[in-house]
Amino acid sequence: MLPKYLNRSSILSDNMVRGEKMKKKKQADYRALFLMGVIFVGVRVVFMASVNIGLGTAFIAIGGLYMLIGGKNKDKWRRK
Repeated sequence: MLPKYLNRSSILSDNMVRGEKMKKKKQADYRALFLMGVIFVGVRVVFMASVNIGLGTAFIAIGGLYMLIGGKNKDKWRRK
């Protein structure tokens, strides 16, 4: 048995309110994705020089991928 504050109608209404909020999809910020790629490529230099070559290679792969996705969608960048 559920406590009084967790009755069936309150649970259903909470789910309906959350469902309305979840329906609105946000568009990805491709400019931020591109900038994150630039940062990852910069981090690669540090990691390859001092920490680990394999980790640096992973950072350049992630950074390159982020820069590629952000660059391909340059027309969708948000202007601030």
